[in-house]
Amino acid sequence: MGAWYGNVTVRGAGIDAVHAALRTRGETGWLVEDGPDVVVLARRADAESGGPAQLGQELSAELRAVALSAAVLDSDVLLLWLHVDGEERDAYVSAPDILDALGDGDGDDDEEEDDDGDDDEGSLLTFVALGSTAGVVVFSQPAAVVQALAALGVEAVGVEEHGVQAIVRVAPGEHDGPRIARQLAAATGSFATAGGMRPDQGIVAFAAAEELAVPAFAAAGDDAPAAAADDGASARPTGGDVAAYVAAFPGVDAAGVAAALHPQAHGTEAPLFAEEAHAQLVAALGASDVAVSLGFAYVEPDDELQRGLVLRAI
Repeated sequence: MGAWYGNVTVRGAGIDAVHAALRTRGETGWLVEDGPDVVVLARRADAESGGPAQLGQELSAELRAVALSAAVLDSDVLLLWLHVDGEERDAYVSAPDILDALGDGDGDDDEEEDDDGDDDEGSLLTFVALGSTAGVVVFSQPAAVVQALAALGVEAVGVEEHGVQAIVRVAPGEHDGPRIARQLAAATGSFATAGGMRPDQGIVAFAAAEELAVPAFAAAGDDAPAAAADDGASARPTGGDVAAYVAAFPGVDAAGVAAALHPQAHGTEAPLFAEEAHAQLVAALGASDVAVSLGFAYVEPDDELQRGLVLRAI
């Protein structure tokens, strides 16, 4: 099992202002002030909660600040959302094809199933599909998803709550799951996946097309990602507007940012672990490295941080 973590780095607002904004939202967790940055290790920003993008947008808008939201999923994929004064400037996915690999259940994760044979509900692929019912998993508060469905005029068979994930069941024969996923991701400011049951294999297949044959990932504001290459290599990252990061973090190492976000385009191999890519980006931005490999689920009150930094309870 790889690392699963999420957090938000705020630049342009002090820790007291960030603390007050989080308290008004009833958030729980921790803050770390590191130079010009405040790293938010809140429950809603955790990767398994799926809310770093939404929380980052809210903080950026209220505090008129820069917010870099990050999530690492099973050490395989790095997700980033950059907000400036509440406006999304970038949404990045390091490996758009990763859902296909995880969805097929390949690898050694079988040993980590619960005793009853069910996968951990906290995993990225908490997904339920019965018979020919297709579905969409939205990593946002279920109440927000229900509201978004009503606003979009989308009729669903039902919406199930799994922690802070919402599973939207689409009627049998409905093949526009990827479109609905993109719409819900945009409406909720989070991300979503679409899937269905392959009649020939009887497994969940994530898709960006009607035939449910290629992986799909919908981040807020994103179009459908490119399919994985035939040679099995990871699909190129989506998003990653280097100019947006350079503008948001003045004085950064632009070449380093470009190499961290788009390693293949710069003739280098992508890091083996997503947290390594996260570390490379943070270093290039000159941002706090507290955000690397640390999230709400990884913090204990008596933890001692590097360089004498201090945890402050929200």
